[in-house]
Amino acid sequence: NGLNGQATVQLGKGNSATTSQSNDKLSLNQNAALTIQAGRHNNAVTSQIANPLAGGLNGSLIAQIGNGNQASVGQTAGTGIQPMIGANLQGTVQVGTGNYAMTAQASSANVSNTSVTAQFGSHNVAVTSQH
Repeated sequence: NGLNGQATVQLGKGNSATTSQSNDKLSLNQNAALTIQAGRHNNAVTSQIANPLAGGLNGSLIAQIGNGNQASVGQTAGTGIQPMIGANLQGTVQVGTGNYAMTAQASSANVSNTSVTAQFGSHNVAVTSQH
């Protein structure tokens, strides 16, 4: 049916979670990812691509608690010749010190990009790019 759903939970230090989701052009194009990490020096990477030939949605949440964690997200929807009706939705929450969050969203007409990054602590950095 084209629905991709994923969840990762990691506790400890030095963990890495990589999620990559893409849909067939004939599917409903719904990608959903959840990554939760507690500890320090953890890394979470999420990549989502929704095919531009059908309506769809990319949705992701990364939550990290600890120090020195990194979260990177790339979402693409509707960048082909025929724009889709859909959205890129991203939420990143980080609690601790020295954390880094990067979100990049790309879409064409009729596709919205929505991103929220909430960081609590000190010496945290967040970068968001939407096109």
